[in-house]
Amino acid sequence: MEKVGFSVISKEVKWTPVLLNQQNHFKEVVKKLFDVLDNVKNTNSELSNKLYVLTRKIKKLQNLEEENISEEELKEIFELIEGLDGDLKNLNIDIGNLQDSLKKPAYRRKCDFDVEITRDALNMIDSYDTLLLFSGDGDYFALTEDLIKKGKKVILVFAEGHKGKEYNSIGNSLFYACSVDNLENSIKK
Repeated sequence: MEKVGFSVISKEVKWTPVLLNQQNHFKEVVKKLFDVLDNVKNTNSELSNKLYVLTRKIKKLQNLEEENISEEELKEIFELIEGLDGDLKNLNIDIGNLQDSLKKPAYRRKCDFDVEITRDALNMIDSYDTLLLFSGDGDYFALTEDLIKKGKKVILVFAEGHKGKEYNSIGNSLFYACSVDNLENSIKK
């Protein structure tokens, strides 16, 4: 980058906590997930209770000393029931852990690059004629408008489908927008 006249400035990335159940776009999903998980836990408890009742009934059969059920068969039945009961208990523990995890904050990157780029672009306005901005983020629209009003050219390079709709209203020869996919063809022109 420096060979073609650009200065590379790296910035430390900040990590900010985000509680999923407090974010508008996640609130409904997290609530539905909790509802489903609560329902699974309740169903597991009901199944566990039914297994307990079944175990008691089988013990009564054993006491009747039915000739059709061998000791080995009864042992296998009890082991299966105990295994299912253990699986259900473990599943409830896993669900509880998942719910606890969803209540804890997740950390997302927060860069503040839009503010820093805007600040740098305005502080260095006398040092350049053209701002080449590799972002379609609509947060740069006001900066783009201000720079054009001050006679600066702005070239916006964006990922396909990631150009803020605000830019569609700019009808000025000092502004050029191009998707990354078309960048090579645009340069060749």
